[in-house]
Amino acid sequence: MFEGYCKDLADLIADNLKISFIIKLVNDSAYGGKDPTSPVGWNGMVGELIRKDADMAIAPLTITSARENVIDFTKPFMSLGISIMIKSR
Repeated sequence: MFEGYCKDLADLIADNLKISFIIKLVNDSAYGGKDPTSPVGWNGMVGELIRKDADMAIAPLTITSARENVIDFTKPFMSLGISIMIKSR
């Protein structure tokens, strides 16, 4: 059901650590933003980590200072390299 870089990375980590895991989609389909209606103040993956509904999240999640205040991050494993391209003369 799942495929791609994040799934392959999860498989390699699990193999290396000799652990098993279950992948599930986040309940509200959000990455994680501040949410005053949530009991923990966050929705998405960030909220599930804070509530301990999930042990880990593997996703192309932007590291922000607000998120860093409530969850821990690894070093980034992927970079988009956003840039502006201009035709050379």
